[in-house]
Amino acid sequence: MNHQQLLERAFTGDHSLDGLFVVGVSSTRIYCRPSCKPPRVPKLENRRFYATPLEAVGAGFRACKLCRPDGLEPAKREAQLVAALVQNSLEFENVAQMAAVALVSESKLYKLFRTYHHATPLEVLHRARVKAACARLESPAKPVIEIALEVGFQSLSAFNANFKRLMRVSPLEYRRSRLM
Repeated sequence: MNHQQLLERAFTGDHSLDGLFVVGVSSTRIYCRPSCKPPRVPKLENRRFYATPLEAVGAGFRACKLCRPDGLEPAKREAQLVAALVQNSLEFENVAQMAAVALVSESKLYKLFRTYHHATPLEVLHRARVKAACARLESPAKPVIEIALEVGFQSLSAFNANFKRLMRVSPLEYRRSRLM
């Protein structure tokens, strides 16, 4: 059976094709299992054949919320999203940018972080920045203000307040203790 014949059999509810390929719909940028039964069956010319979900994602498609072709349940996917955001938190300037990358609203992002990380996204950003600052403070080469700006704080006062709250000492006290 060729790709064209497989695409014609997609969206008919035939479960025998599941796992063999996924179907991307170019008009919606969504990919589905061949057995998916969407409210409106896409036109044949809008269907694209992909061997794996990873290939469909690479082509710019997202998983269908009806048939879940990626095999991930929403809770598992959300937990992975939060873990990835936490791991890469230094790459974000603020919570709004983090939410934009995650393709969720800021309020949804706060809810996800509270559920899966027991902290707010802003707390995670501050912790990551302070941790990065600690590593830089162990060298006397740079002034504290430069380090504060490098790790993403907008002002020295915000840096000092967050550093003291999380580390229980000021940045200068931390530097002195590490250089002794």
